[in-house]
Formats: sequence, structure tokens, C-alpha cells
Amino acid sequence: MSNPRRDEVSVLFETMVNEEKIDAYYILDHHLTLKRSYYSHISNQKKKM
Repeated sequence: MSNPRRDEVSVLFETMVNEEKIDAYYILDHHLTLKRSYYSHISNQKKKM
């Protein structure tokens, strides 16, 4: 969690969904209302042998 500007708070976290990594980045105002959100998806690169 960080405060890039006085009127915003940003939250970054990672989670796993069906063995695939999802990064989420939320920007909230000072009332903790969502202003913007960004997501990135990283596929599972494991190969079965």
C-alpha cells in the first residue's frame, strides 16, 4: 500500500487463480472509493513430462 498523491491510495497484490498468477493494482480516493484498477495475468509455464 502506498500514497502516491495526497488524495489517492494505491494497493498492489498478487493472487493465484487456477494455478495462474494474477497481479492486481487498485487506486482509491481518500474515502477508499475505487478510482482505477489494473490487472495482469501470468500463465502457468509448467510443462508436464
